[in-house]
Amino acid sequence: MKVPVVDPLSRKAISEKGHRLLSKYQPECLTAATPLEVDWVFEKIVHDHGFIFDLQQLPAGMEGLTHPKDKMVIIPPDIYDQMCNGDGRARFTMMHEASHVILHAAKVREVMVNRGMEGLKRRGEFPAYLDPEWQANELAATLLMPEHAVREIMSNRFGCPSMIADRLNVSYQAADIRVRNLGIG
Repeated sequence: MKVPVVDPLSRKAISEKGHRLLSKYQPECLTAATPLEVDWVFEKIVHDHGFIFDLQQLPAGMEGLTHPKDKMVIIPPDIYDQMCNGDGRARFTMMHEASHVILHAAKVREVMVNRGMEGLKRRGEFPAYLDPEWQANELAATLLMPEHAVREIMSNRFGCPSMIADRLNVSYQAADIRVRNLGIG
C-alpha cells in the first residue's frame, strides 16, 4: 500500500498532542481510567477541523477512509454500528481516522495537489515516524489509552492487557501493543 510521507512526529510529540486533545474534549480521561466517549469525540474532532463524516461501504478490508482533498471521513455502516455497541476494534478505527484528520489533512492535501501519485511511497520504504498510518495508530492509542490510565491499571497486582481492554473498552490487541510500546509489564 502506498501512502504519503508526512512530517516527522515522535511518540513523545504524539503523546503530548493527545494530552492536549483529551484536555479539550474529555478531560476526565486525564485523571481517571475512563473510556473515551468515541462517538462524541470523533464527531467533534471531524466537525472542528471542517470535515464531514459519512457512512458508506468501502472495499473489502478497508475499515475507514479519510479523504483530505474532499475534507471527508468515510466509515462503513457496520464499523459505525460496532463502535456504537462498544466494539474495541471499531472504537480504535474511529479514533484512527480522527487522528488522520488532526495530524495529516493539510499535509496530505498539499502532497496530493502538488505531487499527485508521485508523492506516495510504499510503507516500509521510510521510517515509521514519517508514516501516517503509524502516527494515526499512535495518536488513537494515546487517546483511547492515556499513559497514566495504562500505568494505573497495570500497577494493580493483577494488571494485564485484558484489564486495560475491559476498563478502557479497547481490543486486547490494542491494549497489549500499548503496554509494550510504553515499556510496562
